[in-house]
Amino acid sequence: MFQREPRTRLPDVPAKHAVMKVDEDVRQNDAMPKAKNKAYFEKRHNVRENDDLKIGDRVLVENEH
Repeated sequence: MFQREPRTRLPDVPAKHAVMKVDEDVRQNDAMPKAKNKAYFEKRHNVRENDDLKIGDRVLVENEH
């Protein structure tokens, strides 16, 4: 390179499999706290599933003042 020896070795591009494994680990580590926060929020705000409602049903919504 430019008629000189490099001071350090040039970095290698990691194998695609190694990148995919790291990506999977990052996604798992990100999902765990998100699930915990979701459960905590739903517990605080008394969130629950409603099996009677379906997509397209008309509902009444209370406006906040």
